[in-house]
Amino acid sequence: MEGRTVQLAIRGAGREIAVEEAPDGILGAANGVSPISHKDASYQGPAPSFHRQFPEEILYESIDVNTVSFLQSDATAVRFYPNGTSDQFAAVITWNRTEPRLITIDMMTGLADAKAAR
Repeated sequence: MEGRTVQLAIRGAGREIAVEEAPDGILGAANGVSPISHKDASYQGPAPSFHRQFPEEILYESIDVNTVSFLQSDATAVRFYPNGTSDQFAAVITWNRTEPRLITIDMMTGLADAKAAR
């Protein structure tokens, strides 16, 4: 992170994720990401350090950042701060109709965890 705030940007109802530098001057992960991504020709910022598209077989039951649902949003972000903390994150996903998995990020440590959702 090199002393910078970075974010896990989630776009397209969870179909696209990217790890990128958090924009300056915008407070709150909920509003810290634009639906316009680095792939847009007009984008002038740095490229993300990680970018992936998920297949349509992955379905989200929930996407929550700081206890607010973003399942129906065009974009959201989970921020990771230089002091090791992060925004609170929880998502329930399934893949090819398998048992739902709960993916969380602990806000005090910034560590991710995955376990059965039920």
